[in-house]
Amino acid sequence: MNYKEANVAFENSTFIQYWIIDKSEQAEFNSERKMYSNVYGPFSKEAYLKKIVEMGVPGDLNLVEENIEKK
Repeated sequence: MNYKEANVAFENSTFIQYWIIDKSEQAEFNSERKMYSNVYGPFSKEAYLKKIVEMGVPGDLNLVEENIEKK
């Protein structure tokens, strides 16, 4: 698959990932993981919902799904 084909596949994808950014933690970059210490994911929706319970995320925070308009 070349770049153009990959880009078309991406644009047509319905694949969704969920991430958690823990704003109560200090963000430290982990060069081995290539991520920040307060970023968790990617998760499927089911795994995301399980993780927020595990992390004790307050129930008054709502999951907001946004559709990003394609250019």
